[in-house]
Amino acid sequence: MVETKTRTVFLSTLKGRHYLTKSGAVKAEARALIEAKHPTERPEFDGNGYMTDQGWHWSMMDRSNVLLRRVCRLVRNGPNAELRGASRRRSVPLERRVRQHERTKPNRPD
Repeated sequence: MVETKTRTVFLSTLKGRHYLTKSGAVKAEARALIEAKHPTERPEFDGNGYMTDQGWHWSMMDRSNVLLRRVCRLVRNGPNAELRGASRRRSVPLERRVRQHERTKPNRPD
């Protein structure tokens, strides 16, 4: 017997795929963001089939696992996420925290 079932799926807009878990969609979205910023270079081979350049992937960067975790956190919390300050009673929107940080950054001569 054929049955119709409806279930919640999560869409990764950059990948254009649906995922059954939120964590899978978040990780795919984060990987797509990183790959857009740091594109992959393919390996190069000479005429005899020897590899002359091994290519490059973003996962070869130092601390790429930390980068992936941080981008996943940003994707999961979204653009309207709230950061908690020193006081737990007061929350400040992320956009305002970024603007405050930019105002307090010291000007560095170029």
